[in-house]
Amino acid sequence: MGMPPYPHDIAAELRDVRAMATDAWTAAQSSARWMPHLPMTFAPVDAALWPKTAGDAWVGVWQGVVHRQHPRLRLGVWCQGAAASGQCRVVVDGTAGTARSFGEGISRPEFEEALPDGDLNPVTVRIELRRSSGTGTVACWPLWAYGVES
Repeated sequence: MGMPPYPHDIAAELRDVRAMATDAWTAAQSSARWMPHLPMTFAPVDAALWPKTAGDAWVGVWQGVVHRQHPRLRLGVWCQGAAASGQCRVVVDGTAGTARSFGEGISRPEFEEALPDGDLNPVTVRIELRRSSGTGTVACWPLWAYGVES
C-alpha cells in the first residue's frame, strides 16, 4: 500500500473541505461539524473564593508552565477590588510585563506578552497582584490564554 505518489490531487481534497464548511453554514447548522470544541472557562461565582492580597507589594497568585508554540501569549484575567484598587501583571520566565490597573468591582484586563525563543521549551507564566490604594483586598482569576503569531 503506502503513500500515494505525488503530485496527488490536493485541490480536490481542499474543495471537499470547503464544501463541508460551506454546507454547515448554508444549512444553518452549528459549527460542531468542523470545529470540535470551543474553549470555556469557569470561575467561582463568589469572588471571595478567588486568590487575593491586601498588600502593596507584588504577590504571585497564579502560576503555570506552557510549552512555547507561538512568539506571543495573550491572557484575559478577571480582577476585582473590594474597598481597594489594584494592579495585575503577567510575569513570563521572570520578566514582568506591563501592569494593568483596576478599581472596585470586577474588570477584565487583557495582556499580551512576548515568549522567549525556543519551540516547545517550557515557559513559566505567573500572574501577580498588588493593592495600589484603599484598605481592602484585590483578587483575580484567569479567564483564558492562547498563543499568537504577532
